[in-house]
Amino acid sequence: MSIYRSRFFPYGYTSASHPEILRLQRTCLRAIHTEAIVAPSCLSDLSLFLICAPGKAVSFGGGKDFHVPGGAHLPDEFMECEELVALAKAIGEYILDWDEKSC
Repeated sequence: MSIYRSRFFPYGYTSASHPEILRLQRTCLRAIHTEAIVAPSCLSDLSLFLICAPGKAVSFGGGKDFHVPGGAHLPDEFMECEELVALAKAIGEYILDWDEKSC
């Protein structure tokens, strides 16, 4: 007997003007002098969080797009060390900017 498994990706949406997305953009700009790109996310676990918290979940990370050599989920996927350090700085700045009232 064969069991087939499928992963579904329900559609979810968080507004680009959501306060946490704006804060993430602001802290990225402060930490690494680059604004975070607001874009849809696919092939991530974000869709699962959006089921439980519609409009209140975001995904943030580095890497390359699917169509770029070395990009996301390709056999040669990689991230440059400088990009990883910049990502860590941006996340650190976001944590330092945390305000419990924003939860």
